[in-house]
Amino acid sequence: MNRFIYIVLLTSITSTCYTQSIPIFLKSVKDNHPGIKAARELMEVGMADSKTGLSPDNPEINIGYFPGRPDAAGNKRVWEVSQSFDFPTRYARLKRLKATNRELAELEYSNTILDLMSETRQLAIDLITELKIYNKLEARWEEFTRLESAYSKLLINGEVTIIDYNKINIRLTEIKLLLTNAKERIIGLENMLDYMSGNQSFVLKDASYPAFTQLEKEVLLEKRKIEHPAFLIPLKRIEMAEKGIDLSKTGKLPGFEIGYASELVANEEFIGPTIGLTLPLWENKGKVEVARAIKSYEESSATHELMALEMEFKRDYETFGIVNDNLREINSLVSGSVNRDLLMKAFESGELSLTDYLFELITFYDIEDLQLNLEKRYYKLQSALYNHELLRE
Repeated sequence: MNRFIYIVLLTSITSTCYTQSIPIFLKSVKDNHPGIKAARELMEVGMADSKTGLSPDNPEINIGYFPGRPDAAGNKRVWEVSQSFDFPTRYARLKRLKATNRELAELEYSNTILDLMSETRQLAIDLITELKIYNKLEARWEEFTRLESAYSKLLINGEVTIIDYNKINIRLTEIKLLLTNAKERIIGLENMLDYMSGNQSFVLKDASYPAFTQLEKEVLLEKRKIEHPAFLIPLKRIEMAEKGIDLSKTGKLPGFEIGYASELVANEEFIGPTIGLTLPLWENKGKVEVARAIKSYEESSATHELMALEMEFKRDYETFGIVNDNLREINSLVSGSVNRDLLMKAFESGELSLTDYLFELITFYDIEDLQLNLEKRYYKLQSALYNHELLRE
């Protein structure tokens, strides 16, 4: 059986009894996460800003009064209303640049949502694992408590030594400490997840790990390139730089000014339209070269960012394959290990000494712990590999 088929089968087995707890929780995160709320407000600022600067400058009104000699022409009064504007091509290109800027703002907002929700889902997986660990430790506590009770009676009757009794008490103390530490981690995770979800971490109390539809590496990579904002943002910046070059070229085009003016001299008024022309001699000098340099930088930066993202994906996918193989081995080891009930019967019948029994039991516990930690890594790696799907939640 090849690795890909096995991964699909393993996911279907380990994800049994999957509830809707994770999707419900993530919906609450999307609605309540303070970071997402702040990002939404920042995007709205960017969207509003992208609608500014698309109109010509404000009109101007000029009024003048020039005192003169009464025996000559006398006083002169003038007024003028004028409106200046750039060459029409500039407004069309500026509008396209602003539209691209809005698209970039939306992508950056989506990327922020994805990052925060991905981080939260990773913490949710941590919490689910810690709850499983806590339940295992409680079962171990009950098991050793029964042993302690039995050995306490045997000690009173002189059937066992204080050394054997203390071995059990040492394990009880160790389990108690582990329970305390696990509880502290659970409380810490619940507090963080409550902050991120509007006090909704309780829905994870009985949740199982999230389920993922497995895809081959190349198929998954192509989907991420199409859907993940981190892959799209560098390309959008290049597009903005290209439109920036187009806009800078309009600086070589003339500007215009039209108006209406009046001049009153010696009771004679001169009134009529005016027109002006702005000559693009030096104001735009070097701006096209700067815009081209910005595009060159964005292209180099995009190449670096996209390559880094692809390498990170491939590393995580390969690591996931290794963890999956290790988990398969540990599951096989657990299923083929000595039955706990048979182990207890062998101990009770005297076939195993207390030392041998504790050794076998602790070995079994170690395998359980390793299995839980591998499961956590298995699902956290999947969560990272498929985090682009969070935007659909």
